[in-house]
Amino acid sequence: MSSASHRSTTRRGFVLAALAAALPVAESFHSSPMMLRMVSNNNDHTSARPKPEAVSAEACSRRLFLGSTAASLLVPSLANAQEAPAKVESKADNFKKGGSLEKTLAAVAFTKKIDEATEKAFKLAKKGNLKGAVQQWNIVIDVYENGNDDVVVTPQATYRLGKSLGERGNVLAELGKQAKNRDFLELATKDYVKALKFVPSEDTRIKLATAYSALGDYKNAEAVFGEVLGRGDPGNEVKGRAYTNRGIARREQGNIEGAAEDFEKAVEATRGSPEPVANLALVKYQLGDSKAAIDMLVAQVKSNPLGLSTIEGAEDIPAALAAMEFGSGDKKAALKDFAKVTDPRYRDVRYVKEGRLWPSKVVEALKGLIEEAKNTPAAAGKGVQKTAASGKGAAPVASKEAPVPVVSKEALVPVVSKEAPVVSQEAKPE
Repeated sequence: MSSASHRSTTRRGFVLAALAAALPVAESFHSSPMMLRMVSNNNDHTSARPKPEAVSAEACSRRLFLGSTAASLLVPSLANAQEAPAKVESKADNFKKGGSLEKTLAAVAFTKKIDEATEKAFKLAKKGNLKGAVQQWNIVIDVYENGNDDVVVTPQATYRLGKSLGERGNVLAELGKQAKNRDFLELATKDYVKALKFVPSEDTRIKLATAYSALGDYKNAEAVFGEVLGRGDPGNEVKGRAYTNRGIARREQGNIEGAAEDFEKAVEATRGSPEPVANLALVKYQLGDSKAAIDMLVAQVKSNPLGLSTIEGAEDIPAALAAMEFGSGDKKAALKDFAKVTDPRYRDVRYVKEGRLWPSKVVEALKGLIEEAKNTPAAAGKGVQKTAASGKGAAPVASKEAPVPVVSKEALVPVVSKEAPVVSQEAKPE
């Protein structure tokens, strides 16, 4: 081997060694232009490659999205380093004349564009300008997916892309909820599905299933919640959310017995949290076990002497208890408890049917109780007047428009977090 070839081969070895030391190498990724490919050469007898370190969901902070003091998320293309020694030697002069610098600058510009758009998206989301945030996330994702071919994206950046897709899903889901726009919700589900390919996450699966529920696609919602519950032990908090919402999905498909089983498991996982207890009571009443249903709700009322209206997930309990008492023939207790219901929306049957997704028997019982209360002046409107007089905690009167179905509050897609990322350029429905 000539001395020149030997020097070129040695230089190539140094380049690859430096990259391998600075950046973890992906053993396997889904087919994607973002893959970092290290093609072995016949002259390279080292087969062992370092595996990328696992990055937890908790590590995905705003600092991570904006980079850190560690190695850059992006590096110049490795195409030149993978060529035969003779070709590498032929480009040695270009290396000296600044070819490497040009590629480095391309990587810097690539990263800068992503970071600037991400920073703007965070600020816009914080201000509540979700559509503006979507546009910035569009830029980030487009750069990753259709950026400079001379820039290779590392495994860390692939992780960041997955998180960005998931956060863009959060933005779209929130837009869909606020605008009651199915288009945004459907786009959110697509982003969640793509995000899961890059970054498997139980939280993202729950958000995907919740978006399916909001769209009325309870079959897919049940399936995804089932995936969450079938992947080992996700912890009691996640199990409680998943069982509660899968129970709702099953109930809406007419599987009342299956829903009851899920709600019982949710009660166990959450140690008697009001929301799964209320859902279990509703289906027990539907199945004909009115005494057990009423006893469960009475126990919740007694354990919260200061009231349930301000406890998340417990809003249904006062009105549901009164409705069940009325349906069981105890009109006196029903009217007394119904007078304590301060939220006027529970005097609208459509709200509990379409918005709260109550089972049919409880809805019919409430309908009868509302009529009875109208004919009983002492009870009619007492709770509403009390709320209006206090001026505190008054809930808005039900809109004339049909309410958006409510899934478990614990699982609703959150308003975009401060750490949230991106949205596709196609995601711009008005």
